[in-house]
Amino acid sequence: MISNKELIGVLVDVQHRYLRKTLQYLFNSVKKLADEGDKNAETLVPEIVAMLDALEDHFKGEEQDLFSKILRAEKAGTPDSGEPGALEFFEVTVRELISEHEETKAFFDKVVGLSESLEDEHEELAGGFVTLAVVLNAHILLEEELLFPRAEALFAG
Repeated sequence: MISNKELIGVLVDVQHRYLRKTLQYLFNSVKKLADEGDKNAETLVPEIVAMLDALEDHFKGEEQDLFSKILRAEKAGTPDSGEPGALEFFEVTVRELISEHEETKAFFDKVVGLSESLEDEHEELAGGFVTLAVVLNAHILLEEELLFPRAEALFAG
């Protein structure tokens, strides 16, 4: 079975990195179309900017707060890793992250819908957003169905 350290490595080094780079690439492509006068692309630009900002904040919260606490607790072999209130922190943080996951999925659904309005010659961009949404959903499942329950057991002692 994959360890929490390995799982977090996949989530951060593979999936977060892929999601960041791919969304930035799609943004650059859509921005270029918007700059060339594509009205449908112009509609997408502010949505993608908002998504980039929200995802970056979300990823930083996971990477700098929750994931680092999970790794410290696992390394220390104690649920609180020497930090009082670790279980409460975990519970509050996970509730917030799950709420953000729901918002992000809804946001992606909206952007995927908007991207479908791009001209036929740019349908690969719409496909790129669909693919990104699939990867995002798989990423969220790994966190919510595997990492979070493991971390809850760790913090609960």
